[in-house]
Amino acid sequence: MARKDKQLDLRTAWPTEDRHFTPWLAKDENIQLLGEVVGLDLQVEAMEKRVGPFRADIVCRETRTNAVVIIENQLERTDHTHLGQLLTYAAGLEGATMIWIAREFKEEHRKALVWLDEISGERCSFHAVEVEIWGSGKSLWGSVKSLWGSGESWEPRFCLLSEPADQLPSRETRDEQEPTKALTPLKQLQLDYWEALGERLRAAGSSIVMSNPQPAYRLRFGIGRAGFALRAYANMRDQRIGVCVYLTGDHAEKHLDQLRRQRKAIERRLGLRLGWHRDRGSEIQQIIVMVQRNPNDREQWPELHKWQQQTLEDFDRVFRPLIAELD
Repeated sequence: MARKDKQLDLRTAWPTEDRHFTPWLAKDENIQLLGEVVGLDLQVEAMEKRVGPFRADIVCRETRTNAVVIIENQLERTDHTHLGQLLTYAAGLEGATMIWIAREFKEEHRKALVWLDEISGERCSFHAVEVEIWGSGKSLWGSVKSLWGSGESWEPRFCLLSEPADQLPSRETRDEQEPTKALTPLKQLQLDYWEALGERLRAAGSSIVMSNPQPAYRLRFGIGRAGFALRAYANMRDQRIGVCVYLTGDHAEKHLDQLRRQRKAIERRLGLRLGWHRDRGSEIQQIIVMVQRNPNDREQWPELHKWQQQTLEDFDRVFRPLIAELD
């Protein structure tokens, strides 16, 4: 008989943050799971390391950029205390990346991270990630085997709620409205990047059609239904590229829920672990994959464009029929 999974209380798997969740997350296979969701290549350096007057739960390095990454864990709803700790870390570690993990984010705290990323420029960046645990619900702490390496019927999941730069509508709006004449070096680089991708798509006879390259960090592609689109990202600041399904409108959140029920099958068909970016009560939702690559380096463009072409085509192949069938 097929096992029926359901979402469980986090304390079923991790009774405490410091003695259970933090050591579990610090293991290589689990920090890599988080890294795949946020688009960073993470390597743990220390747990409970002092940063100013506080102790950071986990301190990592992003191996490609050598940037410091601070992870703050919370198995409850977010609160002002943990937000204050992140601000303290950010003040003392210029150039660091902050990842706040919690059972549930209050909307004011998620918006605070978006605002902090907006005003901090390139000095710091911020991620909001919710953690879930799914399983049959037939076991309690002593039997949660998969979380400790023996692989039974329990699955932790991370859900990306907000991240730096490439997710901020205000920046997107500025990119769309900025004229193409008198381009800054960054804007010219962005325009050249997308034009080169467009040339590759046309030469390959790809099913993905680029209509109008723009000097922006992202580009939109149709997927056959109003309120849905594919997007490609090239984040020059954080040296990342990505692809996402972009959902808009009054029913975007419900549509995301319908697609997310098929998460395992979708990720298996794509061969990717996706970030299911939920913005509660918003008309904008996203399903995204980001990888650490450097779009500033023109010599790497053929490799980067190959990945984005393949990923866009795979997204279109997998999501297009699913989107067409949504209520």
